[in-house]
Amino acid sequence: MKQHRFFIGENSIKKEGTHTDAELAHQLKKVLRMRSGATVVFFDASGNEYTVLLKEVNGSDIVYEITDSKKNNEEKRRVHLFASIIKRENFEWIVQKATECGVSDITPIQTERTVKMDLKMERLKKIIKEAAEQSGRGYIPELFPIKKFSDVMAHEDGNAMSVLCDGSGGNGAAVFGKNTDIRIFVGPEGGWTEHELGSAKEKGIHIVNLGLFTLRAETAAVIAAYLGVNENKG
Repeated sequence: MKQHRFFIGENSIKKEGTHTDAELAHQLKKVLRMRSGATVVFFDASGNEYTVLLKEVNGSDIVYEITDSKKNNEEKRRVHLFASIIKRENFEWIVQKATECGVSDITPIQTERTVKMDLKMERLKKIIKEAAEQSGRGYIPELFPIKKFSDVMAHEDGNAMSVLCDGSGGNGAAVFGKNTDIRIFVGPEGGWTEHELGSAKEKGIHIVNLGLFTLRAETAAVIAAYLGVNENKG
């Protein structure tokens, strides 16, 4: 039987007590039809998760008692996804699936061929939270503010290996190696411009392809996220 998981927040879970959250209380009582004696999992921002016994759900208050606890140990590799803004529903799909794949954080970027320039950030954060709950993540990936690709290139991160996905590049799977900190860049529907590719190469960023066929931007982002998290792990 599936165990329902809910993110509660950092340092807010005690051995027993009352957690006040109107939205979660509504979901437990009205949507999932849970009653006293049901068990769910609460997890916080530190990778701790707790099996809790629900004693009562009254209004916005959830009265519970912890019956078991453990540390959720995620992969040591940190993958930072920089995805070009695309059509709203497609970008929402990216953040949902990239979260399920295990990325550490997501940064929407504006490129020279980006058409759409804004996003509903609060909605995206909710999608990320729900995807982390559903997929068994121990942490909620961070959603960073929108940045211009040129600005990201101007501020190099010397601690991370950087990979840019483009059909002109080499084998993507082979490049990840045993690196534990990886930045992945995925462009818009129209692809990267020659200027952007040149800028990336000047910075020493690896240009890689994701296979023989031309992928949609959202497909490329999720495949790259999965490879970044899982390929050639030490």
